[in-house]
Amino acid sequence: MADRILHFIPHTCYVCGVAGRAGQRLKRCVRCKLVHYCSKEHQVAHWKAKRHPHKDLCEIYATAAARVDKPRRCCADRLASADANTNTGANTDADANTNTDANTDADANTNTDANTDANTDAGSDAAEAATRVARDEGPCAWHPSEVPAVGAMSEQEHFERCLGSLKVASMLKRRRLDYEEAAPLVLRRACMVCLTPDGSEELESLRGCPECMLVFFCSDACREAGRDAHSRVCRSFKLMAAAEAFGRAARLDKLSNPYPLWMSPVVQPAAARLPAHWSDLMAIRKAPHFAFDAEAFILNSLSLPYTIIRALEMVTDGIAADDSLENLPDLEFRTSLEIHILNSAIYPELVAASKYEDILHWLPSIICLKLVFVGAPLAPAMRALGTMPPPELCHACIAHAPDRALSIELVPKTYAAAVADGDVNPAAASLAIAFNPELPEDHAGVWAPSLDALRTAAVPTAVTAYTAHEAAACVDVLHSRGMRLVARPTSNPFRGGQPFLDPGHLNAVYYHNAYILAACGTLPDVGASCDHGHGHDHDHSHDAHNA
Repeated sequence: MADRILHFIPHTCYVCGVAGRAGQRLKRCVRCKLVHYCSKEHQVAHWKAKRHPHKDLCEIYATAAARVDKPRRCCADRLASADANTNTGANTDADANTNTDANTDADANTNTDANTDANTDAGSDAAEAATRVARDEGPCAWHPSEVPAVGAMSEQEHFERCLGSLKVASMLKRRRLDYEEAAPLVLRRACMVCLTPDGSEELESLRGCPECMLVFFCSDACREAGRDAHSRVCRSFKLMAAAEAFGRAARLDKLSNPYPLWMSPVVQPAAARLPAHWSDLMAIRKAPHFAFDAEAFILNSLSLPYTIIRALEMVTDGIAADDSLENLPDLEFRTSLEIHILNSAIYPELVAASKYEDILHWLPSIICLKLVFVGAPLAPAMRALGTMPPPELCHACIAHAPDRALSIELVPKTYAAAVADGDVNPAAASLAIAFNPELPEDHAGVWAPSLDALRTAAVPTAVTAYTAHEAAACVDVLHSRGMRLVARPTSNPFRGGQPFLDPGHLNAVYYHNAYILAACGTLPDVGASCDHGHGHDHDHSHDAHNA
């Protein structure tokens, strides 16, 4: 199996990421009921894996989940009409009473059940649901108020229950669990309507949506109550699983480039603004036709270089519209770019670094492109990577300009520390960009000194966010540091193509770089207050998880 699982999706095969289908049975671990497999071979592979073998975690998962589950009567009887004879039970594991001892490799062959939330309701129209989804706007978010789940647990309570089980597991393991270990607990599925958890004492097995098999209901009544809300996002759930399975296959096949780009190596004949949509860009770039799962996976990687170009356009336009700021040269007249990528880590910024060559493909005037990846999370990666050679440019770039160059520098520090130590020169930056930094969560600590350094040097700065709400909160953070906004938050047409499961919601997904905003310089009449009022925030620049 793959050395590392980057994105865990409940009720898909832990090894290959394949999702179940109506009538198709995935195998579920009988003891913990939190991980699934498409075959006994994959179950055994996970049981004996070199990294995080399931045999070391199964009992801990089961104990942690059981300790926080609170018996709660399913709300289906409250949702059904008084005269309906609704069966609120669910199918039970066929072999739940067999082989509960999973301590040996032999047990791994049989420590699963074959009852996998199959649902035969073929009447769902979820396949036609819209695909534009983000966690907190329009069809992306499902709110409990949409269904009459009287007395049911809220999504917040369910998420707190999941976090409670994670805390128990960490105590049992006597250390903090990493993502791969924690995800089955944090992303535990439950009935979308009444939040009855999967595998609890009150309900052995949930019934999955027959289209995506990733959103669940405990009964026909709950399924009917949540049908409309889920139909708006069902297709995105299907895309999420398909794209993840495609990516797992690419890594398992040990491709030389595990994130293949498959974009035609063609330099645009003349400078042009980016089009309005991915589909238009793919046509201009003469990309071949991809299956939907491959395209979503590829666009998740290409989102980074094209979001950089989009940010350059936004800051150039925004600064030009502000009479108090010095205009930047139009992109078509620039010959060099230096991009500072903040809060960088090995994934996703540095994986398949050749993707950044598409900046040169789109901007024909650029001869020198320098990428400076700055971030404390780079430190462990640099120990493994050593020095990172620049990607070899394609024949089209060399033919366009023999002296064209793409260089990469890694600076394993916060941006504030890198500036203070002279490792980066903010005055040389054409753009600083932070991809999905989640600023509102910790800006007063780690991010504050870096934002102050960007403001003081008047570095054009772009920030992306997962949701509209998060983007608005980022604006508040930037204003709190005295930074002048030059481009208000807007949806990013070049967001990542692969949806991801929202940990806090059972019927919502999010996308990388879904929203983008930009700032440059200092707000009028607040320079002094920023230098003196905000400068006393705690500097936790040693924190390896932030910029």
